[in-house]
Amino acid sequence: KTGGIILFVLQFLTSLNEEGLLWFNMTEGRWDFDLGRIRVKEISENVVEHMTFQMARLPRKMRFGLMLASFLGSNFDRKVLEKAKNEEEFDFNSFFSSSIEAGFLHYDEFSKRFVWANDQIQQAAYELVPRAKRDSFHLLIGSRLFLRSSPVELKSNLLFCIVDNMNRGVHLMNEARQKYDLASLNLDAGNKSIAASAFHSAERYLMTGISLLGNECWETKYNLAMKLNDAASEALFVTGNFQRLSEITEEPLEKAKCFEDKLNIYHNLVRSLIAWGKHDECFSMCVNVLSQLGETLPTAITEEIYNEEARSMKKLMRGKQQQHLLSLPNMSNFNKLAAMQFLNHALTLTYIWKPKLSPLIVFRMVKLTMRYGVCNLSSFAFGVYGAWLVSIPRPDFAGGYRMGRAAAEVMKRLGATEITSRLYVVIYTFINIWKDPLQGEH
Repeated sequence: KTGGIILFVLQFLTSLNEEGLLWFNMTEGRWDFDLGRIRVKEISENVVEHMTFQMARLPRKMRFGLMLASFLGSNFDRKVLEKAKNEEEFDFNSFFSSSIEAGFLHYDEFSKRFVWANDQIQQAAYELVPRAKRDSFHLLIGSRLFLRSSPVELKSNLLFCIVDNMNRGVHLMNEARQKYDLASLNLDAGNKSIAASAFHSAERYLMTGISLLGNECWETKYNLAMKLNDAASEALFVTGNFQRLSEITEEPLEKAKCFEDKLNIYHNLVRSLIAWGKHDECFSMCVNVLSQLGETLPTAITEEIYNEEARSMKKLMRGKQQQHLLSLPNMSNFNKLAAMQFLNHALTLTYIWKPKLSPLIVFRMVKLTMRYGVCNLSSFAFGVYGAWLVSIPRPDFAGGYRMGRAAAEVMKRLGATEITSRLYVVIYTFINIWKDPLQGEH
């Protein structure tokens, strides 16, 4: 009947004793039992149902404490439970000692947290709350924790407990102010999840936050609406939900007050289109964004255009030693930094889609760097330009090698670790093989 689960066994034996089916025979000094009645005793084959039945027979305050604790996750600290309860609902010391004695909870000395003995016991305590009242109970607990937490605590992992509970009761909210507060909490939880690379959780929080925004949000809560959509587009790109990303970007692109506010949306949309294989649409978007940033990009290339761009590029870089490149200031112009980002997207696309356009994009990135200063993507542009120098019909091996060395040094100077792998592939695969012996490569 118990499936051998030890806590289930103990609870079953206790219930048999309470019902007079199992007792200690003082005369004979041993336990006696009524096996016939035990055999026909109805008992749920579901451990959770049985545990819930046993918990329902506990004192009212003990039951309420178990219900409250079950809504706080698989483990929790005392301070969180203190915030979630009202003083008259149950006594802490009595509740914890009784729960530990009954085997429901145990205290982990290392983490200083109370931990459910297993997930089935937590679920059994959760089942004590009638199904029809669970969402309102979630909202109650989440609201108590939110109102009783400090700004510092709202930046800790307690935030997830608050948001998870309040989200379950979101359909019970009627006031716009409450919905905007919860939308803001979902934004914080989403950003915190992105920082921890928990992108599926981030997607869930951020999409919930967006669903809480009313039609008037672009007038009354513009910054919140933009931040939610920006972060959601990032999460949706990483999780590969490109269709949903495409759908949610329409409104912020239409409602944004200025072009700069659209850039992050465009950034994630372009990346998704590359991954989605929608090359024509992606390139058109890059060209459109770059034109609004003051950079024109040819949509087609002829031999005349290519030769003119190549001559202009070589003229610009003639006599530029590595030291000159390393002494360039950091790029600070916002539009040019954004242009470098979208040129990089275009370069990624054209390398696999229209390779003949790739050199022109690299030239543009190098020219922007020489005029406005270096940024992280400048080092990659230098490296790809060096690879171009060693691959043209009349290769410049020394110049290409010099650009590769400069690219690596600029990357180190700027701490641009996010492009290390891409840059080293270019340097060691396409450039250094013409200068250094293979045995000397590291």
